[in-house]
Amino acid sequence: MNKLLVLERHDVVASCDNGIHGLNSVLTMRPDVAILDIGIPEMNRHQLAQKIRDELGLRKSMAVRNAQCDYRSCPNCFFASEH
Repeated sequence: MNKLLVLERHDVVASCDNGIHGLNSVLTMRPDVAILDIGIPEMNRHQLAQKIRDELGLRKSMAVRNAQCDYRSCPNCFFASEH
C-alpha cells in the first residue's frame, strides 16, 4: 500500500505494524487521512478507529469496508466496490 500511495505522489508519514503504534502515530502526527488495515495486531481496526475518534474529539469519520468485512461487525462502514 505504501508503494502505491508514493507512486501516486501521496506523502506516507508512517507505516505501523500494530494498533498501538498506529494510535500513537496518528495522535502524534495528526495526518489528514489514516488507512487502517483489517488484521492489525494488538487491537482491531474498529477499536483503533474508535480510540482515534475519542482521543482527537472527532465527531465525524469515514470507514470503507471490503468484501471480506462482515457488515454486522462494521455497521457504520460503506462498501467499496470495484465496479
